[in-house]
Amino acid sequence: MFKINRQVPIEDLLSRQMNLWQKSHIKSKAIKSGLYPNVTISREAGSRSSELVTRLSQRLRWKVYGKEIVDYIAQNSNIRKNIVKLFDEKSRNEMDTLLATLLNGRTMSNEMYLKHLAKTLVTLGKHSNAIIIGRGANFILSDNMALKIRLIEDFDDRCRNLSHNKKDEPYSEKDLRREDQARASFVHRFFFAKIEDPAHYDLVINFSKMDISTAENVIICALEEKYDLKETVLKGLE
Repeated sequence: MFKINRQVPIEDLLSRQMNLWQKSHIKSKAIKSGLYPNVTISREAGSRSSELVTRLSQRLRWKVYGKEIVDYIAQNSNIRKNIVKLFDEKSRNEMDTLLATLLNGRTMSNEMYLKHLAKTLVTLGKHSNAIIIGRGANFILSDNMALKIRLIEDFDDRCRNLSHNKKDEPYSEKDLRREDQARASFVHRFFFAKIEDPAHYDLVINFSKMDISTAENVIICALEEKYDLKETVLKGLE
């Protein structure tokens, strides 16, 4: 999905990012201002978020974190990865959880998952410059720790995007509605919020109205304005 070295554990990525952070000019500016430059991205299923995230990551030289967070939580909570996945942007079914518990001997409560998720995201937010995909990051990180973005696209456009990407097996409208509901349920269950509410974001971008190149530039401009930093500083070049 996103270009990231899957062979490198997230602990090592965090360690490297923290070392770079300690040496960067962004750190000194962040300490003075109390602002920590990061980007959180909430996206509708099927929206063209992958290309935008890749472009932002390459342009800013920031790491992207998404499903890697599941691995990290599993490793640091001694809970099997397949159980942690039950919580990851999905609507957890009680029977699924019961079966997983019987098969694996350990389970995870909503509170435990949220605690580990929050700890992981806050660590990322304070000690790196990261692009964090989903996982309710915009609800966990305070407003000074991230530019919070919501990516949307018309339903028909999203269906076409998914059908185009999944050439062997067409993606049905039913599949897309199910995925939309799963992500909405995740946010409602853990954060008691509506994922589509624009009040939870700094910026909402509709890919049916705006092309990806323009969206990329809008986000960079928004970062510069929010953190009062030039793009070259955000890249760590100054």
